[in-house]
Amino acid sequence: MDYIAASSDRVVVHQALKHLIVSGNALIFMSKDGLKHYPLQRYVVNRDGNGNVVEIVTKELINREILGIESPKPPEQPVNGNYGSTEDDAEVYTYVRMDENSGRWLWHQEADDQILEGTRRYRRQKVLLHGWSSIQHCRR
Repeated sequence: MDYIAASSDRVVVHQALKHLIVSGNALIFMSKDGLKHYPLQRYVVNRDGNGNVVEIVTKELINREILGIESPKPPEQPVNGNYGSTEDDAEVYTYVRMDENSGRWLWHQEADDQILEGTRRYRRQKVLLHGWSSIQHCRR
């Protein structure tokens, strides 16, 4: 309990619970550094008919210097709809899907329509995707 109180995980779990209550969906990524919550406007989930996750796509803005990508030419017209982006930021998309053969998550990251080096990986399930399930025809 002291570990959770000392880390920032408590804040992330609180954000996820608020998203669950309001929208019915929440996405949390568990890394070695802690938890990361993705707001609804930054991820998409594809599920099969039984509600199992088939694939997940997330979007993040990351500085191009960190990624080692050259800055493109500035756009002629300002781009609307980007949340706080600058020309120094790259839109990084993370694609995650479950490999049916191994039962592990396969994922890679893309920026500027190119797969980033060293991002094709398999990982044990460390993605938490929660949603409210409706229960119908319950009797007391």
